[in-house]
Amino acid sequence: MKILITGHTSGLGLALFRHFTELGHEVHGMSRSNGYEFPQCYNQVLDMAKTCDLFFNNTNWDYLQSEFIKDLKDCRSLMIISSGSIAANYDFSDYCLHKRHLQQTFFEHKPYYGNRCLLLRMGYLENRIGRFKAPPASVARDYHIIPFKVIIDSVEFWLTHRRITLIELENIVKL
Repeated sequence: MKILITGHTSGLGLALFRHFTELGHEVHGMSRSNGYEFPQCYNQVLDMAKTCDLFFNNTNWDYLQSEFIKDLKDCRSLMIISSGSIAANYDFSDYCLHKRHLQQTFFEHKPYYGNRCLLLRMGYLENRIGRFKAPPASVARDYHIIPFKVIIDSVEFWLTHRRITLIELENIVKL
């Protein structure tokens, strides 16, 4: 399978890149670290995605994740997985607004994709604690983080059970 992952040099993107490479897939990554600066490279990423079997829509740059969903809907052989967030439920940062827009765009365009699309709504991932603006005290909790392996296992499950179009991975609150 030919796979394209944006944001492939750190965090979840890197974990997915390594996983699918180890399985022997043809995996391509497009990130700032290898010369693909968003939003300038948008059309290059779009063109590359159109040649792939699976596009992991992982980069977070303003509303570009939403734009990829809109612009790739006519690629009938392309599967697309978008990394969303439970932050879409909140309003404490631009990140929340971008993830809410991604989620809305996903559901608006889902009829075009059928079983070729998946939205991952995730909570705090294993590398994200402390990297971004903390939520306000009314939202913040003491969470167990979500390991990348759990997400990778969910993606693998989806690849063989594609009637699923939304996987929500919320954090377990420590008691």
